[in-house]
Amino acid sequence: MSLSENKIQRKKIGAKDQIIKDSKCLFLLIRGGEAGAPVRSAAWVARITRNGKTRKSTLGHWPDMPVERARKERDRLIGVNTDLAVS
Repeated sequence: MSLSENKIQRKKIGAKDQIIKDSKCLFLLIRGGEAGAPVRSAAWVARITRNGKTRKSTLGHWPDMPVERARKERDRLIGVNTDLAVS
């Protein structure tokens, strides 16, 4: 399921952290808080595997970095390191 700005804005915070997959290795990490409150801030995370080891890189924070810009940053990161596997 690909995320959109509208889907993120409609999402509600839960008591626990939520990790929502966008596409390829891009995820949106929403910190837990007051259940039912709207998402005000979240972090874009790319999860990349290299030589059997998984590494997570924070690309930026939503809403400062919208979905499209997060995808471009992910593609730039993976494009530079072509030996990285996407998980």
